[in-house]
Amino acid sequence: MDKHKLIENLLDLDEEAYFLFSDDEGIVQQRFEVIVVGSSSLILKDLIARGTRDTDILRAPRQLVPLLEKYNMNMRVVSYLDSFPYNYEDRLTLLPIAGRIIDFYSPAVEDLIVSKLYRNESHDLEDFQSIFDAVSVDWHILDELVYDDNEAKAAMSISRRYEEMVNSYESLKEACQQ
Repeated sequence: MDKHKLIENLLDLDEEAYFLFSDDEGIVQQRFEVIVVGSSSLILKDLIARGTRDTDILRAPRQLVPLLEKYNMNMRVVSYLDSFPYNYEDRLTLLPIAGRIIDFYSPAVEDLIVSKLYRNESHDLEDFQSIFDAVSVDWHILDELVYDDNEAKAAMSISRRYEEMVNSYESLKEACQQ
């Protein structure tokens, strides 16, 4: 899916949720928050241009889960929650998608980079290059997220995975500073 299709899917989800959860007069009693992550988030932030197979959702209210499945939105990424720095929620940003009942959020770009460093898949290297070409990444924030005991290290319960992520980060940082 490209950016246009991702937005269309999210707005379709929002529209259906609006009809399910608003009253007869169209009044919304409650707004929902959905956290979009992975490549979908990077595409929506204009940081990468490639497409994606699905929309990764890190967190959404239980009431929306059946709709997420209908719109090919992947909630299985919750199992990767430990790939995000511990305090990622403090840095969430509202995505510019005008939902009637759903607010769509994304972690900060630095949090997304850390999560991709944990995954370390082949296409992630290309994504890093696109990210660094598109935006000025704050290396001080990245250093804090990677090395601070209260961030990436606190979120990851498997020390070997944390050490692998740190090694990937140091290699990435070295490559980018050359």
